[in-house]
Amino acid sequence: MDTTRGYALSLIDGYLSRTGTASWSLGLAAVGSAKAISRLRQGSNVTLHTIESLEAFMAANPNGAHVHRPAGRPRPDEAASGD
Repeated sequence: MDTTRGYALSLIDGYLSRTGTASWSLGLAAVGSAKAISRLRQGSNVTLHTIESLEAFMAANPNGAHVHRPAGRPRPDEAASGD
């Protein structure tokens, strides 16, 4: 794992733990992609701009990112796993 990715994931994990925010919710609110964090964890290529956007969002929203979805729609992580 490269240094930038590892550093970003440690910040993200701390934020998620501290705020109770779901990773899909953070990704959706910060960069418009519910899968952004999972892609980062899987080692997929992400731009420095994406990491900077995530960091900026977390700094500006210290209490968490909470995305509301219409009733009856599964969370992106539920839809992908089939749960």
